[in-house]
Amino acid sequence: MIRRSLVFFLPLIAGACGDSGFDSSSPFGPSQGGGGSPLVRTNAPVLVDPASHHAWVRRDGSLYAVSATSAGDVALAYPLDGLSDIRLAFLPGDLALLVADDPLGCPFATTACTRVAQLHTDTVASDAPEWEGSTLEFATQSPLGGFVALSGGFATSGVYVVGEGGDLRPMQWEALPGGVGWSRCLPDTGCDERLWMVGKHGIRSWPAVGGTLADEPDIAVDADCKDRGPYGYLEMDPLVAASPDGRWVALTCDRTFSLFDAVTGMLTDTPFHGPISFTPTGTIVGHDREDDESYWSYEDACLQFINPVNLVDNLACLPTSESFGYYVTEDDYVVASNDDGIFVMAIEGLSGYGAHVSALTLQDGKFVERRGHHEIWFAQGQSLFRLDYHSGVLAPMALPFLVDDMNIFPSQDQLAIVTSSSVFFLSLVTGSAQQVALP
Repeated sequence: MIRRSLVFFLPLIAGACGDSGFDSSSPFGPSQGGGGSPLVRTNAPVLVDPASHHAWVRRDGSLYAVSATSAGDVALAYPLDGLSDIRLAFLPGDLALLVADDPLGCPFATTACTRVAQLHTDTVASDAPEWEGSTLEFATQSPLGGFVALSGGFATSGVYVVGEGGDLRPMQWEALPGGVGWSRCLPDTGCDERLWMVGKHGIRSWPAVGGTLADEPDIAVDADCKDRGPYGYLEMDPLVAASPDGRWVALTCDRTFSLFDAVTGMLTDTPFHGPISFTPTGTIVGHDREDDESYWSYEDACLQFINPVNLVDNLACLPTSESFGYYVTEDDYVVASNDDGIFVMAIEGLSGYGAHVSALTLQDGKFVERRGHHEIWFAQGQSLFRLDYHSGVLAPMALPFLVDDMNIFPSQDQLAIVTSSSVFFLSLVTGSAQQVALP
């Protein structure tokens, strides 16, 4: 292991301190496109644990834990040979769950199994894995972090919940792909968080109290939900979205979503297309989709902003005719991206296009939000770019290496940047970087 100290000149952030940089929508990197699952970054080359113990790096069929401290140790955390669709979820108490498909090592007579192993993020030790006898399709973590719901299967999709003990628990056998999600509970409602399921024949919800998930759902609504889009392909977008405070839950069924109001306990059908996501202040945001004859609106690439109280919507169309993905920031800005570049708009008043950066795109996933600073950092080639999305100002920074991927630490205000042979820990306060060589 080789550790080196480098200094990069960062005049654009000199003297900056403030809150730690962390995308709270996910400890695994930003959720893109639809604000979906916290485990959306499958097969991401670098992840960081919330306790800031390590950067977790996939390299040559292995998962390595690279210490974020001055020691810079590198430890083999788990062998990944033969595994696919690899996910990592961090739980409370220095624990993590490794979730992956294992097509060859499965103890059952099936074509593939989902392996679930528990890792200890402080000691980088792993427990013996368990198997669920079907192929993983979707995974999402609960808001308080103690549960991960897995769905997958063959003729039908099973839902399994994994808690801090690492045990697989079957919950329901008809969830659609992407049809599993979570919400917080409002205070004094008798629960802490909720598991939601959108299935072919209905919508179900299980409350969790004190870290224990109920055996039976306490909300059940009959519905006829389709599992395919208008062109016959599987709809893999997240079908469950919730406002941060837990009052509103949007459940997409047959391409339109119903809205659950936790105050009234009512589920209301809407004419709006899903899937969608929520902003930090509770506004609903999503693509403007046409009828079944035309899945995307290409002539006017637009976003819808919907008030959940009265379901009044506003349309904001981007100066492009192509389909796009988007990311919602911590303070209600939308950063949208397609092959034309990046567009920025403020949700309040729908003012925007403060930046149109034609040379960059969000689509390769190499971006993170530096929370508390209204900044998004992008990596492209041998360059970093800092976008101040309030002002629309873009500042570049040249690097002496090619960036494979990056993430941001929750408490240290530094980037973990992966190259072909090393991990660089780059301080966004001082501009200095520490290099750790990978095996």
